[in-house]
Amino acid sequence: MPAAKVSSNAGMFVVHKDGRLIEMVEQPYDSEKLLQALLSQYPSLLAGNQIDPEAPRRWLLVSREYGVPDGVNGSDRWALDHLFLDQEGIPTLVEVKRSSDTRIRREVVGQMLDYASNAVLHWPIESIRATFEARCESEGKDSDELVEDLVGQRLSVDEFWDMARTNLRQGKIRLLFVADVIPQELRRIIEFLNGQMTPAEVLAVEIRQFVGEGLQTLVPRVMGQTMEGEQKKIKSSPSRIWDVDSFMAELRTQCGEEIARLAGSIYDWSLEEFGHVRFSGTTRARFGPTFGKDASDVRVFVIRVDGQLVFRFPDWRSQSWIKDRAFLNGFRERLNKIPGLNISEEDLDHKPIRPLNLLLSSTNFDLFKQAVTWLKDAVHLVGKRSE
Repeated sequence: MPAAKVSSNAGMFVVHKDGRLIEMVEQPYDSEKLLQALLSQYPSLLAGNQIDPEAPRRWLLVSREYGVPDGVNGSDRWALDHLFLDQEGIPTLVEVKRSSDTRIRREVVGQMLDYASNAVLHWPIESIRATFEARCESEGKDSDELVEDLVGQRLSVDEFWDMARTNLRQGKIRLLFVADVIPQELRRIIEFLNGQMTPAEVLAVEIRQFVGEGLQTLVPRVMGQTMEGEQKKIKSSPSRIWDVDSFMAELRTQCGEEIARLAGSIYDWSLEEFGHVRFSGTTRARFGPTFGKDASDVRVFVIRVDGQLVFRFPDWRSQSWIKDRAFLNGFRERLNKIPGLNISEEDLDHKPIRPLNLLLSSTNFDLFKQAVTWLKDAVHLVGKRSE
């Protein structure tokens, strides 16, 4: 790596293990291909925790230079820099440019929209899967193991690819513009698109490079969510008050009639069992029953409008009964009677997400209700003992 030029505007400092303070100076990448290679080797540079802090995105690289046709059964007209999938099977299209490339200001946007509009029409999921498996084979990796590492035991490999197919058909994709520096012109365009495009998500990831004394530091930052245009989108969203009818209608659109019927049954049961069900969220609406002594805002689980079931374990920490780990483990053991749910001990410190379709069978739904009812009764018992 070329030596960095000394600058009076040092971006950061690193304390070496020998106690020396090393000045890290910002330096552009030597080439666009270098940044592309870093993303392939280290997908976490896409800052999935910034994209979704509640459920940080994790990445599965399908391929670099993934072909995009402009017609059914047509030959590839373009080549996308990277195609990733996240743990929910959302296709994530990544286009990389250096800030020194003048195309980054406007031309890259049209380029990406060409890719996206044709991808949702002409990308069969079977081809994406075959490309991924071929890449894994060439690198001596087990493709199924990589998928399982991404999603855990909550989905089978085939279910993951089915979910990816559904996302693609519904246009539920993510567009990521990646560069060492995102120019202001591009940021304004991205915030506008992200505010207008639904269910697609449009973001930028700026990955600045700092070097000094043989060290290299990469600092990713997601843009588009907090810009002025995105703030307007967020502010306008709460005017829509979610209720059972609007939620089920949106869920039906996103996930189909069968999942909507299941969610309706969960809503009816929750209302009868707990007496109150709260709706919240803006673009990602959710509902869940509240429970616990003096815990009107504590929800044992929520159902999201994208067909996901989320257990909100960290939300319970303000409650006195959470101090007894036996409650959580008792609940976990009962939940794990449901095939495919697989809540681990580690999950109790997080917000594990599972597909709602795991509860489609009447047996699994009954096991779910039994587990939640057990927890509710146990919490009430503790409340009475403390009075």
